[in-house]
Amino acid sequence: MLQIQWVFICILLLTTGCATFSESSHKTRSADLQKGVGITTSPLSFNKTLHYSSAVYSPAAFIEHKNPKAFKSYVAINLHNEPFAQIRKDLQKQLGIKLQSRGESHITVITPPEYDQILKKRIGIQELHSLAKKRSLQLTPFKLLCVGKASLPTGEAVDSTYYAVVSSEGVFSFRKEVQKLFVERGGRALDFNPDLFYPHVTLGYTKRDLHFEDGVRKDASTCAFQLKEN
Repeated sequence: MLQIQWVFICILLLTTGCATFSESSHKTRSADLQKGVGITTSPLSFNKTLHYSSAVYSPAAFIEHKNPKAFKSYVAINLHNEPFAQIRKDLQKQLGIKLQSRGESHITVITPPEYDQILKKRIGIQELHSLAKKRSLQLTPFKLLCVGKASLPTGEAVDSTYYAVVSSEGVFSFRKEVQKLFVERGGRALDFNPDLFYPHVTLGYTKRDLHFEDGVRKDASTCAFQLKEN
């Protein structure tokens, strides 16, 4: 019921900046998550090395994603894949199905459509990567809230994708800095909304990964599995 209400509110407020609630929705749903709202499955375990605040946390190397082909350039926080592969393995056991995956893990910060369709007109991809290095984007603190699920009917079948929902103020701060640079270069602030974003780590999918362009919002309102540190 909570998810339906949220979608209804977003539809009503879409033209007046509903997207600015994206980060606050993480906090609200996170509080509900502590009470187990809407989650009936067994928690999935994850390695404590995924805790940014952990003494054993070790960031992966930063990777520049730049490709002249359409929708191949983006900015992301690269992550060690092994811990997320373990989450996917436990998830598959509970689901009783085999999920497809890319064999790597990351938190996208600037999406391919955002770069190709908006930012590219004013900022080059190399400049975005240089800014990411300057701001130590790779060291941005983040927290895993849960494992979410999104589905989309495709004919007689249903495509589903599973992902770790992420909370990170640093990610939104970086996006706001990108918006500022975009505006300084002559872009319109409304063309790139830094708050219209749902940070996550894709774990796997049945046929293909679903994105915001498919009508999917990968936020805490889609939590389907709790996470616990093993």
